[in-house]
Amino acid sequence: MTSHRTRTIVAAILGVLTVIVLTVTLTATWARATVVRSEPITRMASDTLAQPEVQAGIATWITEQIAGSVDLEVRLTDTLPDSLDHLAPVLANGANTFVEGTITRALGTDVVQGVLVTIVLSGTVALVAFLIVKYTVGLRVSEEAEREGLDITSHGEAAYES
Repeated sequence: MTSHRTRTIVAAILGVLTVIVLTVTLTATWARATVVRSEPITRMASDTLAQPEVQAGIATWITEQIAGSVDLEVRLTDTLPDSLDHLAPVLANGANTFVEGTITRALGTDVVQGVLVTIVLSGTVALVAFLIVKYTVGLRVSEEAEREGLDITSHGEAAYES
């Protein structure tokens, strides 16, 4: 009877180990084929960034962000003499057009495209790492641990004296 029970336990343990090894192997194979191989992502990002429409769209967005944060027209109106206030919109529009053209030309260079491809690739890897952490160990501690304080719940001592 003990021989049968021992075989059953060993078979169950081997079955569980097989499932674990198979899961790890499939995950590692998938990661090697998709995440670790950066050539497809690099190629896709390079091809996308090489398109003039994409460069123009990125340049327009960056210019709008700069113009929105600087508000050049208001600054020019405040700086110019009252007799030249009517030139502020024209000067601001000219400056925005110049900035957008400069950014568009810069986006066409290999150096800037290389930097953007690196950002896309790094972002992709960071997203995968973020999702792995989120669905395995979680991103937050429990509400109780947060209320009590991480110094006590995680380290077992108070960080500050009461």
